[in-house]
Amino acid sequence: MKKTTSVLFLATVFLLNGCAPLPVYFSPDARTRANSHKVIAIVPPEVVFTLLNKVESDSLKELQKKESEHLQKMTLVWLKLWKNEGHMSVGLQDAETTNTRLKTAGYFDGRPMSPYDICDSLGVDAVIISNYSLRSTTLKEGEMILVQLLRAEAFIPANNAIATIELHDKETKKIIWNYHYHSSGLVSTSTTELIDNMLRVATKNMPYYR
Repeated sequence: MKKTTSVLFLATVFLLNGCAPLPVYFSPDARTRANSHKVIAIVPPEVVFTLLNKVESDSLKELQKKESEHLQKMTLVWLKLWKNEGHMSVGLQDAETTNTRLKTAGYFDGRPMSPYDICDSLGVDAVIISNYSLRSTTLKEGEMILVQLLRAEAFIPANNAIATIELHDKETKKIIWNYHYHSSGLVSTSTTELIDNMLRVATKNMPYYR
């Protein structure tokens, strides 16, 4: 998948409990631009799993693809929750529509597309683009197939997760909001636990939230 975000932010501050959300960035016109948006979309995140043996296998690539789809849906779940509670009013394009239009545009085939090209292809006012780097020192290549089969309920141990989430505005062609996160968790912490907690905080800090 073509990278469309900046290089992942490398955190240098750690808390003893292992979670260190970093400051949220708002452009000076973030609120104004967000208020003008009618519909936004979430691009499937780029996900990289780093295992103890650092083997790049077909099963690992498939897991990263599935995790990307899972994270896209998780982001939508949190945005829909805030919207249903009256904290947001912006329209949300469903994941199936987003992915179908991206496929038609050649995004998944590696076609170079800026965030603003993506907005045009999706017919939205802004897009959320993100990167996730998930590291496990306990999950080995031999376990990949089992994890794939059980992905819906899988407990994938993760020792740390680094995430960069950006909101790209179509009209101004710039990033109006971003969120950086680094969590250094325990071996017993699953990726779902780490990322779900992060997305709850991140989406609540978006310029759409009231």
